[in-house]
Amino acid sequence: METQFIPIDYDYFDFEGKNYSKIFGRDKEGRRICVIDSFEPYFWAILKENLNSKKIGEIINYVKTISLDVNGRKTQVEKVELKSKKFMGKNVKALKIYGTNYKDLHEIANQLGIKEIIKRRGYDLGFTTSYIIEKNLLPMTWYKIKGEVLSNSNEFGGIDNIIETDFVIKLEKSETLKEENFKKRALAYDLETDSLKPEKGEILMISLFGENFKKVITWKKKKTNKNYVEFVKNEKELLEKFVEVVKKYSPDFLIGYHSDNFDLPFIKTRSKILRMPLNLGLDSSEPKISRGVLTSARICGITHIDLLKFIKTTYSQYMQSESMSLNEVSKEFLGDTKKEFELKHSSKINEKDWDLYYEYNLHDSYLTLELFEKFWPDILEFSKIIKEPVYEISRNGLSKQIESYILHNLDKFDEIPEKRPGIPEIEERRKKGSVEGAFVYEPKPGLYENLVMFDFTSMHTSIIISHNISKGTLTENKKNTIESPEIVINNKNKKFYFSKEPGFFPELLKEIFEKRKKYKEEYKKSPNKITKARSNAFKLLSASAHGYVGFFGARYYSWEASSTILAYVRKYNIETIKKIEKEGHKVIYGDSISGNSKIWIKEKEKIKETKIKDLFNQINQKNSSGKEYSLLKNIKVLTIDKNGKSMFEKTPYIMRHKTNKQMYRIHFTNNWSIDVTEDHSLIGYQANKFNQSKKINPLERLIEIKPIEIKKKTNSLISIKKIPLKQTKSINYPKEVYELMGIFVGDGSFAQNKTQKRLNKDYFLSLSLGLDKEEIIKKLILPLKEKNYIKNYWESKTRKGDIKINGSKIINIIKKHCKNKNNKKTFPLFLFEENEKNIASFLRGYFSADGTVIIRNNSPRIKLTSTNQEFINESIKLLNRVGISNSHFKENNSNFYKAKNKTYSNGSISKHILIKNKEEFMKKIGFILDRKNKKGLIRTNGQQKKFIKNFEFDLQGVKSIEKIKNSEYVYDLEVKDTHRFFANNCLVHNTDSVAFTRDKKSKKEIKD
Repeated sequence: METQFIPIDYDYFDFEGKNYSKIFGRDKEGRRICVIDSFEPYFWAILKENLNSKKIGEIINYVKTISLDVNGRKTQVEKVELKSKKFMGKNVKALKIYGTNYKDLHEIANQLGIKEIIKRRGYDLGFTTSYIIEKNLLPMTWYKIKGEVLSNSNEFGGIDNIIETDFVIKLEKSETLKEENFKKRALAYDLETDSLKPEKGEILMISLFGENFKKVITWKKKKTNKNYVEFVKNEKELLEKFVEVVKKYSPDFLIGYHSDNFDLPFIKTRSKILRMPLNLGLDSSEPKISRGVLTSARICGITHIDLLKFIKTTYSQYMQSESMSLNEVSKEFLGDTKKEFELKHSSKINEKDWDLYYEYNLHDSYLTLELFEKFWPDILEFSKIIKEPVYEISRNGLSKQIESYILHNLDKFDEIPEKRPGIPEIEERRKKGSVEGAFVYEPKPGLYENLVMFDFTSMHTSIIISHNISKGTLTENKKNTIESPEIVINNKNKKFYFSKEPGFFPELLKEIFEKRKKYKEEYKKSPNKITKARSNAFKLLSASAHGYVGFFGARYYSWEASSTILAYVRKYNIETIKKIEKEGHKVIYGDSISGNSKIWIKEKEKIKETKIKDLFNQINQKNSSGKEYSLLKNIKVLTIDKNGKSMFEKTPYIMRHKTNKQMYRIHFTNNWSIDVTEDHSLIGYQANKFNQSKKINPLERLIEIKPIEIKKKTNSLISIKKIPLKQTKSINYPKEVYELMGIFVGDGSFAQNKTQKRLNKDYFLSLSLGLDKEEIIKKLILPLKEKNYIKNYWESKTRKGDIKINGSKIINIIKKHCKNKNNKKTFPLFLFEENEKNIASFLRGYFSADGTVIIRNNSPRIKLTSTNQEFINESIKLLNRVGISNSHFKENNSNFYKAKNKTYSNGSISKHILIKNKEEFMKKIGFILDRKNKKGLIRTNGQQKKFIKNFEFDLQGVKSIEKIKNSEYVYDLEVKDTHRFFANNCLVHNTDSVAFTRDKKSKKEIKD
């Protein structure tokens, strides 16, 4: 039979001790085909130099005698071929040793411990990778194939009788076709369960979404008008129907989101518990769950894609969202989100809400399919370029992708592959540590105009190519080689040497680099999904090259090569600066802030505020001018992206140095300031007074400004408005509990009778509510009494407006969250990680207690007052979590109190938080009390606020600027991409660019 065929999914099976490949795909008519092909697995044994023919013959004869019994399987060396090859660019003689079974190659290699064989390689390649390299039957590529159709045959044990495809073909011949069009069949799925653990909860429903197809299968029979809902008897029948529907739809790709770790393992575990086969595979096999460092789930003949893994590997570094949840990823890439539905145990779902639950489940599958369609061009091009099946491409990290590209292109250079490092070798590499970073120029103090910015873009790839740097070209020979710049190792200068003979890694990288340029131009001429995806694939491969060389787990890792690459980066940076200075320009870059400045960081998914100096843990590098660097791992800092949204961005290192530059303290209020060096840039916003173009994009009004330029170029600096936290941890108390906690922090106290005092137990809570008593009782106390949080309440006989409440449930909650070790009131620290709705409930209570609304010029001013600085600080954090911009200040004088005929002061000073976006505050938070809500809802118009209301930053005016003494050290962060970060809630600038004076030269003169 002759037909056209596109390989999609690769697998293999054993028959009579030998391996055979089975490749699933389609023909042009869309019929499903399984191709069976023979494959002779092999590995390489590299011989010692200068062996004579007789000795080589003896070795070959010895190797041919190797025969083993491995786990009851007879295996042997089938044949041996002598080849002239290359290994690490050097000519070698090697034996190509064929074994009976791929799984036994390592055991055979272990029998070759003779001195004439110096290295054994190639036994650790995956079966599919080895097959594709040897047979050149590439994934997602059209072929004309010829072979025998197996139908009810006894060949291979009658395997064609169990494979569920239109044809099973024993391959005889294949020929590549230029055809590119392929109409895939994709089906997305999602499940809803009563527990995250399959042993403790059932599968309630499974949704599936494909082209012109949608279905929700459930055994929870509730009234619905949704025609896509199909009811079954029980969970077992649900799983049977799921298998039936998948097989009937016949997808090439079954797509889930986080499905490697949750959906498919959950389904398989439940099927085992229910003692039913889950024969999803096209050979009637069950899904195979591999639980290694990363869990993966495979279905024979159907490519199972966990879309989360591909997006996380390929796109997370470019995403604005901090979360990889389906909701956030869909919002960013599709402009769509999950349906609103409060997940709870099925026993607690109201009858009327089940319709929403079905819709919620189906929409998750819809979003998953839409995301797959969006990223399919990239997945397809990666598969075709790297020559690995979609299953692997959708899961591999970037280092693995570039390694696969290398392995599939080694034949061009007649190269034998290097082995994968074992755990001991990886540990040794780790102990050696990272390499020295790039050069950073010590700044020149002063204020400058008419500057040119020179950003050193990533030059690592071109350095590798130009200087032929790789593990394979590294040599001890110093003659006629490429010499690295000096590298400091253990306080000694050392150089490395690289052969001038082109190495396969630099040559492959050159090929990637050239194709990247080619397809970039192709995309410019013909912009479409395919040309964009092709260009993007080569861009990512090119950008990953240097990282791969320094990756501890890489086959072609080289500390010497990685060190040399960065040494050249430093060298070229310094030379560029000298050239700029030689042309008469003055290099002036540099900026820093004081060590006590507070920044928001994200470490291991935990967000916290810290002083910038506390990030500096150790000196990893020091340059000639005394600037010190501390490398950071897994640290992100709060900034804003190009669209004005708040985000956390990676910061690879923090720097510090001593300075004799003038420092300034910029006061926003008398309780809020930041200390910066004279040349430090802050980010300001130019109002119409400074920028007359009213049509200008608000984001284009953001400017970098030095301290003494403030008031001359702008009156407002960018301040914090929103601290993003996508993965919240909610206790999910009723909203009235959060509100009561807020009221208590403001107006409450713990009360004890004599017995409780003696036993140090809390029994009563006292609330001083004044004239608001009746409203608080109605809106908070009675609802919590009905929900059994409060047992009783009663009014004080001695203090008008005071009430006392009891009930162990509410007492224990308040005691746990609102009482510190010193038995003083405190802010509930768990609130910062709560969802915004619950934070708003707490703030609603707290502002009802300690907040006021003052009407000035028919405009409400919402203010919170406290003498407790900690309460002020924590309130600011919570307001910023919810996205309510604010300012804070303090009174200049101490508070005075009147008692009878006496006036006294305890030295306390009132601090205030002023709400700046009042409308947003009233919309998200508001007050419990009607009288405050009425005042707060008075609307006003602020033109400037209208310009920026859709962005996640605010504007803060500068009150005054003063000169201050130098700090011992000043600090700065390197922030990837944005070169900005929030310090003391003010946006400041950072860069490792070089700025130099223009000196009246034109752009053309400077470029020349």
